[in-house]
Amino acid sequence: MTDNSSVSLLANRYASSAMREIFAPEAKIIAERKLWIAVMRAQSKLGHKISNDVITDYEKVITKVDLDSIDKREKETRHDVKARIEEFNALAGHEAIHAGMTSRDLTENIEALQIKNGLTLVHDKAVTLLARLGDRALQYSDQ
Repeated sequence: MTDNSSVSLLANRYASSAMREIFAPEAKIIAERKLWIAVMRAQSKLGHKISNDVITDYEKVITKVDLDSIDKREKETRHDVKARIEEFNALAGHEAIHAGMTSRDLTENIEALQIKNGLTLVHDKAVTLLARLGDRALQYSDQ
């Protein structure tokens, strides 16, 4: 799914593939799209007129990420989030996402999610390391 070569030189050299996946540009865009869909669902339940068919149309294209197309839109709009909104709208054939949201609502929540997911990965690896270290300590406790 993701070409992690564009994350960063340091990430490619030192980060695990799982960590690079969390911070990959495509993964960030898919996470943003999932947030927009969750917001649309909540807004629909609160009375904002968004049909299930519209939401389904967005869901169908959630993983269709074209970084070059988004980059081209960003150069035209001079706004990163607007470019990603336009791209997702064009793919879905609707203009129903991001209503009532600011760019910071989107980006700060997604960045927090990426950090949380990264920390969860580090936590899990640390727990595994400590368990293995404990096993070794028991194995050699008589020496």
